Amino acid sequence: CRQLIHCCRIAARLMQAQASGNIINVTSIAARSGASAGGSVYAGAKGFVSAFSMTLAKELVGSNIRVNCVSPGTIHTAFHDRFSDEAKREAARKTIPMQRLGLAGDCAGTFLYLASDRASGYVTGQVIDEPFEVLVIDSGSTDGSLEIVADHPGVRLIEIDKSEFGHGRTRNLGVQNTTGELIAFLTQDATPASEHWLAAY
Repeated sequence: CRQLIHCCRIAARLMQAQASGNIINVTSIAARSGASAGGSVYAGAKGFVSAFSMTLAKELVGSNIRVNCVSPGTIHTAFHDRFSDEAKREAARKTIPMQRLGLAGDCAGTFLYLASDRASGYVTGQVIDEPFEVLVIDSGSTDGSLEIVADHPGVRLIEIDKSEFGHGRTRNLGVQNTTGELIAFLTQDATPASEHWLAAY
């Protein structure tokens, strides 16, 4: 935790000097639900990361600096190969809707989203608890949406003809092409009520 504080302090000074910035810290779902037996210190440390980051966001927002956290689920890395046996990894896999452990690349889209001022310029003080997928269905927009999507490799795009668009039909198409347990629909007339919308559920 000490290293995190020092790193954020140094970064904040540099960002305050340029009047803008974006800090993304990495926490864990263990901060919210606890770790498995033997991981109490780890879970407690990650709880600190989440609370520290949410508070730091309030302190730095006046300097045009955003602070958010990515909180991955069980990601298959060398750490789990070393400290988790096959039975433990299999037990974790069964609790995951996609029925597999995550990979580091599965988190990339979340980091890209939070790093982009164009995509998430209004998002700060958030802990993104799970890797999520972003699917855009476009029916011929001319407002720059496609350019924004092109800037974010982690965002999937489906293009349809204007004649194929229908509120219910297009939403059903989105559901058919996503894998999440929870799905949030955003349209030009259904936008987040606040910056805390991803934490609302």
